[in-house]
Amino acid sequence: MSFHVVRLLVLLCGLSLAACQMLGARSAESLPLAPLAPASFGQTLQLDMQLQLAAADGPLMLPLVVSMDSDRCSLASLSPLGGALFSASYEQGQLVAKKAAFFRQPLEPGELLSELQWALWPLPNLMKTITDPDIEVMEYSQVRVIMYRQQPIARIQYTRQPAYTGQITFSYVRSGLRWTLQIPDYQELESAPHE
Repeated sequence: MSFHVVRLLVLLCGLSLAACQMLGARSAESLPLAPLAPASFGQTLQLDMQLQLAAADGPLMLPLVVSMDSDRCSLASLSPLGGALFSASYEQGQLVAKKAAFFRQPLEPGELLSELQWALWPLPNLMKTITDPDIEVMEYSQVRVIMYRQQPIARIQYTRQPAYTGQITFSYVRSGLRWTLQIPDYQELESAPHE
């Protein structure tokens, strides 16, 4: 084998290891926050929100629309010109997430949808959906803490309850990854009567 081939193999192994470590760090934090069954939320909701993300050049504010009913949870954000920045939906056990190539923010729409579910679900409903014995959720006053193997992994702070009527700040304990939602107004959608 030539010297260049050996160098290339060593470089590829090093990059693979670095990628696994980076993915491991992120997925270790978000591993327990799997999407939740839409029906477990217990109501139908349509929310127009402002999502604030930390960006390199300062906070980035994005419009976000979240829709929940007994069959589907979804979110989407549009640019000021109307183009889709990102979207995610969870329906029949399938999570589908899309992100525009030009949207280069460190945000994964599928993870955001799961995190939002874990923040919005009423605590009794959330506790009924958790099947992993390593996950615990504690709530006191206006704060919810998600524990994994007895270690806090995420902290959710609310300005009022129900959660979808105020501001929500979601932050990961280790990485400091954080987002804030401002919910200026909300509408509870009435189910159409069945005949």
